[in-house]
Amino acid sequence: MKSEQMRRVEALKASPPNSWVAFASDGCTVVARGATFDETVEAVRAEGIEDVVLVRVPPSWDTMVTSAGPEGFLTIEDAEGEEDE
Repeated sequence: MKSEQMRRVEALKASPPNSWVAFASDGCTVVARGATFDETVEAVRAEGIEDVVLVRVPPSWDTMVTSAGPEGFLTIEDAEGEEDE
């Protein structure tokens, strides 16, 4: 059985670059896809689903981080702080 993380990655890779994917609350089941955020939200609402996780598909998988360093993953605040230094 595939891990939940691999199922999410496969769903994202199967979607067009820069599109949006709506996952059910289990984090793995795709409930809608769309070219824009608004289109995806409309599709989710049409399905009558309220609890989803919306994820934007990266423009390219060439530069995606596949693992974290010893400090773990950076938050947005951490990354912005590094730019100031």
